[in-house]
Amino acid sequence: MTITEIEQFLKKQNQIFPDDIIREIEQKRAEAIKAQNEEEANEYWRLAVIYYVQKGYITMYNMVRSKNYRMAWETLRQTDMQLVTLGRNFSIGTSLDDPYHLVYIRDMLNKYELLFPYEIFVCRESLIKEQKCSICGETVKLRGGCNHVPGKIYMGELCMHETTDFEYKDLKAVRDPFDKFEILEPYEPKEMTYSFALLEMLMGSLRSPYEYWEVEIVRDKNPEYARVGRNDKCPCGSGKKFKHCCMNDEKKMYFDHYKIRMMNEPGENVDQPLRMI
Repeated sequence: MTITEIEQFLKKQNQIFPDDIIREIEQKRAEAIKAQNEEEANEYWRLAVIYYVQKGYITMYNMVRSKNYRMAWETLRQTDMQLVTLGRNFSIGTSLDDPYHLVYIRDMLNKYELLFPYEIFVCRESLIKEQKCSICGETVKLRGGCNHVPGKIYMGELCMHETTDFEYKDLKAVRDPFDKFEILEPYEPKEMTYSFALLEMLMGSLRSPYEYWEVEIVRDKNPEYARVGRNDKCPCGSGKKFKHCCMNDEKKMYFDHYKIRMMNEPGENVDQPLRMI
């Protein structure tokens, strides 16, 4: 396959990704590296990442549909990181010029992340003692050393700082960390497990992984607090006046109301009613 033929494949809204496509891309990337053709090697690296991003998105979608939520979350995070790496080296397009559906996939990943109920994650604290550059093998130093930049592409290879020596320090449960791979999941009691009702409702309405949809989060007041006066007894049952109890407790007073709207797809009648969940 030529670069043009591979590009034509990746521009389709594929749901099946044959292995021979990525084998062809990787073979041509290896040939370009051997020939020291950096422009071509980098181009095949770009096409390989686009392939993996598209395949990762479809895999995540199918995992959500089959209720394999843990693996779906891990695939979502991995695909998102691949997109970030791609964006550091090449333009992924715009909402008006998105030939490989990368802008769409990025937006959808962000929306899916909002619907996952995971809140607490496990983070490891470590002291990194030594790292080496994956491109030249030199030891990373605070001053001096090689000039390769982590996250950048050199001759069809992604530069990374590989940790060769570290000291484990601590393990913490945190909210909203940078690395959201390790989920802290409760096992007992069952009432404390995560609810995937939002994702289940979404899957019940989606017709394809490439359908357009939006999600809006609105803060609504809990019904039991809707008509409580400042000097009334607090509905929580504490016996205290409302103003001295839950009136300033945002978590008790309000809840997040998710509004999911199925959008018109390109080519559809714009006057047709939108579907709401």
